[in-house]
Amino acid sequence: MIAPRPKKPQDTPVTADGTELVALRKLAAGCSGAYGTWRPVASDAEALDAIVTEVGEVLLARRIRVTAQDTGIAVEMTVSNRHLVTLAGPQGQVQVQDAGDVVRTLREAFTGAGALKFEITERAPMMSQTARSWPHDALRQAMQAPDSARDGAQATLIRELQAMADAWLDLQTQQSSGAAERVSLLTKHANALAEHRTEATPLQRLHPRLSLVPISETFLLVDVCLGPQRLLLSGDPQSRADYIARWRGYCSAP
Repeated sequence: MIAPRPKKPQDTPVTADGTELVALRKLAAGCSGAYGTWRPVASDAEALDAIVTEVGEVLLARRIRVTAQDTGIAVEMTVSNRHLVTLAGPQGQVQVQDAGDVVRTLREAFTGAGALKFEITERAPMMSQTARSWPHDALRQAMQAPDSARDGAQATLIRELQAMADAWLDLQTQQSSGAAERVSLLTKHANALAEHRTEATPLQRLHPRLSLVPISETFLLVDVCLGPQRLLLSGDPQSRADYIARWRGYCSAP
């Protein structure tokens, strides 16, 4: 009787479920998502998903630049242990309050990206021990959460500021209200801004800010930026503290 011939190694499955074989095939295949290469994204949602996924895959501290092919926008993320630690644009670090702010910032910045390129710009970057960070899971949850609460707070702020002012001008819609003389002054100021304005990046446009500029004893210029919306208002200099209080209330809203 002839003994059965032993099976060759290639005749034996790598594992019962073939997972190691799949892993080897992936390793042998070309890596389309490698650092320094362009990764096509079919939609804005896919671009955001790719960035948040990158955060979830980084364990060792890294500073990573993300660039949009079609718009040229680039941001740098400091990531460690699946946490986003800092987010910086062309003008420096972007101040964000929570995971929802992070997601809104990234979504706005990478609208119409077309393709993304990820590059490691620094390994083991120095980070403050007190630095706040946003875990991957929180960013994922924020991606699914509606922005209705923040939108409601913004609408409330706009109504309150308009009610306090004797005139206002919306630079996005060109709508205005109030005393004709003050509206004319706001329009002149808006035209002056347009002449000296450089094109802002999406990160700059998204970052909310309030500026109070005393023009005279009776005219306080209130300049409010809320994402793509920008308002110029004519207020009473004596109401400066009230404007600041309304703004702080908006910034602290969930």
